[in-house]
Amino acid sequence: MFWLWMIIVLLLAALLELLAGSSGIAMPVLAVVGFYFAVLRPWRPLLLPYLAVGVALDLCFARSIAPHVLIMPLALCGGRLWCFSGELKTPLVQAVPGAGVGLLASLAVLGGQLIQGQAVFAQPSQVVYHLVENVLWGMMLLPLFCLVLDSAARVLALRRYSRVTPHDIIEEEDGKDA
Repeated sequence: MFWLWMIIVLLLAALLELLAGSSGIAMPVLAVVGFYFAVLRPWRPLLLPYLAVGVALDLCFARSIAPHVLIMPLALCGGRLWCFSGELKTPLVQAVPGAGVGLLASLAVLGGQLIQGQAVFAQPSQVVYHLVENVLWGMMLLPLFCLVLDSAARVLALRRYSRVTPHDIIEEEDGKDA
């Protein structure tokens, strides 16, 4: 049941990011959802589906260098680290890792443009705007997704972000289902 729920949320996140991107809004939706699920489950099994959807999203945006190849493993590892050392119960505190995910997504996209030879830093105001936009969207999206997806997980009787403990994840990695 978890995998079906995760795939549905993954595809909806990709659709939301694609719709926002085609409207000119930079939103790190896929990276934020990846962070959310990396807190719930070990990150390694999540990597392949998120990389596949991330690369497909990069192809839809016609990026010759796929920044999601860098974004997704780092966001998933960051979610894993946040599970062990971060605060999971308070939704507003989730703005801190959300800002980090937004910054990571923004730097990866700007780095990809820089590698392609585009004049990224010719207009510093655009770079700052892109960075701030992604950071703010990350700060808003992660607490929002924590509330919305946790309420859906409660209805589906699945593990919730606000209730997960590092002990649950360690047991699952050792082969026991938590």
